[in-house]
Amino acid sequence: MTNKTDQDGRISLLLLLAIADKIVTEYAQRGLATVDLGDRQYYHAVATDEMFDMTRIPQELVVGDLDDDISELKRLINDDMPTAVDIERLGRVLLAISEGVLD
Repeated sequence: MTNKTDQDGRISLLLLLAIADKIVTEYAQRGLATVDLGDRQYYHAVATDEMFDMTRIPQELVVGDLDDDISELKRLINDDMPTAVDIERLGRVLLAISEGVLD
């Protein structure tokens, strides 16, 4: 697959799962089973309704908390029903992890 999305603008969640598994497995094999997030707790984020509107500059930043995000994601282990907000939380945690890996 050469495109990041299919022609109709869709992406397979199973494809994302396979990619995530490959990334996590590779880093674990390199001996990086955990990532130190350092002092990355709070972050600025653009409100979701403004993030993809390229016709205007976002007016407001949202302050998020990685500790809260991680805590909320951990509840999913207990079979809580995931929500769209959990996908957003996971994305923000992954961004912090990518920065931690670069350190």
